[in-house]
Amino acid sequence: SLGWRLSWRELGAQGASLLAERTPEGRLSWRAWDGGESTRGAWDKANTLFPLEAVDLFRAGRGPKGAFELYEPTSRARTTVVAAVKPTAGGRDIEWVRGDGLVVASMRFEGEELVEFGLQSGGLRAALVSTERAAILRARLSPGD
Repeated sequence: SLGWRLSWRELGAQGASLLAERTPEGRLSWRAWDGGESTRGAWDKANTLFPLEAVDLFRAGRGPKGAFELYEPTSRARTTVVAAVKPTAGGRDIEWVRGDGLVVASMRFEGEELVEFGLQSGGLRAALVSTERAAILRARLSPGD
């Protein structure tokens, strides 16, 4: 009932922590601890979205049309991206593209189910597979893989 909240913690000797949250009025505020120092910040723009908040809005078919700001927890920065939505036979494909052309994220939804996603123009990719298909893929891997 209080809005979205994001908690980020990096493990290690120089690890950082971040707590960011959205108030019911749409304000986005954050507090970070880097190397023992604490900093705070806030934005009043309601169209700045947390990454998972944005995915959930697009999953439900309520994502912003055109450009919106995406909050990047590691740098505590906002990046303007444009949402490109293409209907498909079973759902829709969505890409978030920065002004320099980098595809920040791509998603494929079948109905409201996220079945495939990718990050950073060809970096991490993942797809939903059936239990049977997962067993086949596991069987192909050698024990050291």
